[in-house]
Amino acid sequence: LAAGTRLGSYEILSPIGAGGMGEVYKAKDTKLDRFVAVKVLPESLARDPDALARFEREAHAVAALNHPNILSIHDFGSHDGVAYAVTELLEGETLRSRLEGGAALPPRRAVEIATAIARGLAAAHEKGIIHRDLKPDNVFLTSDGRVKILDFGLAKKISRDESATEAPTAAPGTEPGTVMGTVGYMSPEQVRGRDIDHRTDIFSFGAILYEMLSGRRAFRGDSHVETMNAILKEEPPELVESGRNVSPALDRIVRHCLEKNPESRFHSAGDVAFDLESLSVVSAGPMSGPARGVRGGAARRWKLPAALAATAALFLGAGLWLGARRAGTAGSARFTAVTHDRGIIHEARFSPDGRTIAYGAAWNGAAYHVYLARTDTPESTPLAVPEATVLSLSSKGELAIALGYRQTGWMGLGQLARVPLLGGTPRPIVDDVIAADWAPDGEGIAVARRVGSRYRIEYPIGKVLYETGGWISHLRFSRDGTRIAFANHPVLQDDRGTIDLVDLRGAHRVLTEEWSGVQGACWSSKGDEILFAADSGVGGRRLMAVRPGGKSRPVFGIPGNVFLMDVAPDGRVLLTREERSIQTIAYLPGAEKGRDLSWLGYSFGQDFSPDDRLLLTTYVGEGSGNNYTTYLRPTDGSPAARVGEGGGLALSPDGKWVADVVYTPSPRVVLYPMGAGEARSIAVDVPVETGNWISNESLVLVAASGASRRAFRLDVGAGKLVPLTPEGVDAFDPYVPVTPDGRAVVLRGPDRRPALYPISGGAPTPVAGWRDGDLPVRFADERTLFVVGGDLPIRIEQLDVSTGARRPWRQFDVSDAAGLQNAYGPVVMSRDGRAIACNYTRRLSSLFLGEGIR
Repeated sequence: LAAGTRLGSYEILSPIGAGGMGEVYKAKDTKLDRFVAVKVLPESLARDPDALARFEREAHAVAALNHPNILSIHDFGSHDGVAYAVTELLEGETLRSRLEGGAALPPRRAVEIATAIARGLAAAHEKGIIHRDLKPDNVFLTSDGRVKILDFGLAKKISRDESATEAPTAAPGTEPGTVMGTVGYMSPEQVRGRDIDHRTDIFSFGAILYEMLSGRRAFRGDSHVETMNAILKEEPPELVESGRNVSPALDRIVRHCLEKNPESRFHSAGDVAFDLESLSVVSAGPMSGPARGVRGGAARRWKLPAALAATAALFLGAGLWLGARRAGTAGSARFTAVTHDRGIIHEARFSPDGRTIAYGAAWNGAAYHVYLARTDTPESTPLAVPEATVLSLSSKGELAIALGYRQTGWMGLGQLARVPLLGGTPRPIVDDVIAADWAPDGEGIAVARRVGSRYRIEYPIGKVLYETGGWISHLRFSRDGTRIAFANHPVLQDDRGTIDLVDLRGAHRVLTEEWSGVQGACWSSKGDEILFAADSGVGGRRLMAVRPGGKSRPVFGIPGNVFLMDVAPDGRVLLTREERSIQTIAYLPGAEKGRDLSWLGYSFGQDFSPDDRLLLTTYVGEGSGNNYTTYLRPTDGSPAARVGEGGGLALSPDGKWVADVVYTPSPRVVLYPMGAGEARSIAVDVPVETGNWISNESLVLVAASGASRRAFRLDVGAGKLVPLTPEGVDAFDPYVPVTPDGRAVVLRGPDRRPALYPISGGAPTPVAGWRDGDLPVRFADERTLFVVGGDLPIRIEQLDVSTGARRPWRQFDVSDAAGLQNAYGPVVMSRDGRAIACNYTRRLSSLFLGEGIR
């Protein structure tokens, strides 16, 4: 259009740019005396009905949105056969221009831009609009620092009816099978021409964030076909290894966006924005390098207990209030401390009248006991029952408790018993119970319990509603008693998992994505949502809510562990704020005392190198994501070196390889060289939980197999995984001791007793002299096995596996037992037994009463 051309009340001044779907001009709005941008269809498309309809859909889509990070539209019309849309006039440059020449952005600026994009996408998705063509060309950076999403020309309206599972209401020409978008930024489902939803924008967003941080495209081939193939099958290189000073936590956010399976991505753009904001808060300063990116959050998280000693209630309450404020509930949210001792709180429940709180705690290193507290006084009173913890409190005022409750790692077991709220003689019901909940009528009890190597939900007790090879926690009946919500954890050694539902007929449904940590699940006061505490792995636990239909939302979040305990009918909640740390103390040959080899506050030692100079260490704290991170910690106390992504298994006998297991997006074993060389990834079709080297050429792995677990042998050279045992054979997690000659391995049989399983196949040989609570650590020779008890202090004994003869070997005492537990793998021993590392977990909990959370 020539300068001076009039389109209605708009006078064209000069061209700005042109694209496949339109030409853009600077114009003057003669009615309101302002400068605007006018987008018109090019002449070649003006007579195309489909193009005209798409142009009009874009105008309607943008007009439905009102957000500072989305280009605003002022008007839409036609003049003398020319269709046009009028938008705000922006000054600045596109993100594509900023990235020209492979110029990566500083991480902090990239996070700022990405957060703004995510906020804009969240607003569009909330209106049921997906962009479908998100790319750097469609992101505008204004000269005054704002970020705007442009060009909704391929936008698509989706149904917002939850019961319709958000199925697209496809417009003509966009039926499944039609590929729409820009190659290089398409999601896998776009490439395949399948139905899409808001998660396709999240994938494109991840590709943009990757490019901002690395200076190169996430997916790029020599042709469109090769680029599409990369999107479907390849993973972009790790950002933390790009030399661009990107923190591992930020890398994991990007990779969570770029999951091939939409179900594995962030559930919403709002969650992406939340995690990016949390990352900025937890990192506490410029993202100046990989080590700082991890250590900033970890140090801030795990150094809190000492600071809390004097002002715990005030500080924790303020922290929760600040988290609620960020979620928009600060006007009414209030938190009051209920407990004041040092130790571990397991569960807490409101009484039917909401004025009494029953909770189970292990204070100051003692065993678990049941306590009662009033909501209007600061004191707690122990209940006159044996050692136990609280599981549930009925509508009739009767407690379900776990007698002899024993916590090992994340999961604990006890004997389910009933007892009146005011005390009395407990009535035992069933053994090996993890969690329980009373039915709303106060009569029946649903349980999650261990049966052999399986974990199941039963209601009534004896009737199986759901069964898994993982573990189950936090059972909660819906308020009408027709469904049970629970946290479903796929592997035994951590609390990653999803929130699931099962009804009384056994129909099971997964409601959420897999989180790196899930603790707590309660129905809301209205009964229309399930509140739960979850950890994304990139910056703190948050309180979330999910509807039975699967739609979730963040409630509030702060750095650190917030566990949800209970929700009262009036909306008040019980929360614990917990600080966890793992301490690793190494006792080395020739040293007079132990050396602290703790790393990042939440790592545990796993294996010594043959020369005892290095300790294989896995970091499982915030920022480690679902796959964790492996380090090698020099035993002289110098800083650890990052090996790579994955949970450590063991070092090869010749000290040349680190074996790791990576869980998502698909299971694989990764072998990292200790020196020069390339890492090797071996795909496995089962989720590996633990393992050990048999020789330098093979490993024994214990993994979930179908509905159970079994041991496999992995031939490293061939990359072939073959069953070693029948199903139902498990490890004494995390230990998988192999005899020095590599001929047998100690595993737990279907009867939960240990036996020596021949590597070459054949009948197992029972281990003599075994005691409940023993954990097998390592062989001293073909007949002598080092075993450690599951309790503190740590005691190591030598056991003759043939005769059952035992003799004490070493003991390690602790001075401060408050909140102390054995960690995952309490003892690490070198091959000759001369070097030992002890892992301790410390948990310090405080219980809070929260009001005004919504």
